[in-house]
Amino acid sequence: MIRSLNFHQSFAPERDALAQLLSLSQENCPPLTKEEISKITTISTGESSGKVVPNLLYAEMMGILDVKVCEGRYQLYPNPLGTVIKNEDPFLIESITKWICHYNLAFKNSKTVLWSYIFNEVIKQLGTSFSKESLQKVVNKNFEAQVNLTPFRSCYLNNDRSFTALELLKEEDNNYRMIPHNVEPSYMYLYAYQLLNSWEIFLEDRTEITFNEIKEKLYFGDPYVWGDREIHHVLELLHDEKIIILNRQLNPLTIVRHENSKDILNKLYSLLI
Repeated sequence: MIRSLNFHQSFAPERDALAQLLSLSQENCPPLTKEEISKITTISTGESSGKVVPNLLYAEMMGILDVKVCEGRYQLYPNPLGTVIKNEDPFLIESITKWICHYNLAFKNSKTVLWSYIFNEVIKQLGTSFSKESLQKVVNKNFEAQVNLTPFRSCYLNNDRSFTALELLKEEDNNYRMIPHNVEPSYMYLYAYQLLNSWEIFLEDRTEITFNEIKEKLYFGDPYVWGDREIHHVLELLHDEKIIILNRQLNPLTIVRHENSKDILNKLYSLLI
């Protein structure tokens, strides 16, 4: 289910809260109220607002746990991606984990519609550098509402508890600048997982697709602010590992998949030193 634009209650995600909720999801707890979750985790909450519910929804939309809500109680379930993260990086301190969380917030099929819209549509319209006023106007027009951008901004700027360390967004006077993620070879299996997962969502019945479809149908790399050069670099890495095969005899280039995302999942952290 796509979440309300205001699900965040004006809070940015906090990694320490996300880590506590991830841990709780692995413990087979019964359905809990937000107050009970707060008491177990020490994440603050109140009667009408607080950080438990926003961070719980962020965690769900980052794909690190599943949530079912019934009569004011939250049932937390583990899922395969969350289990891998819990085993490899339970406190969410590794850069690769932060990129996993960010990418799932921002990719095309994300329930976090504001993040998805900015990374997949706004950057194509405005480029990677734009005024704060332009961003606000474009977002308000798309959602036909006065959208609160503070949680988005706080997710990436001046907030060590969130995702500022990714250095994805810079503030320059009255402008924002998006900084492309540098391709990191040790993240190869992460890129493979993200590519194949999008492929399975958007073009499940296809085993061969074109380079243009990678960009225009899968939106691969948009959360990383990648252009053609970075996408080509990643595809070459995956080709060398035989995760995909590049057919360079055709124009545009075509890509044949040899793996599925489930086969890659347990390898996400395997190349880290």
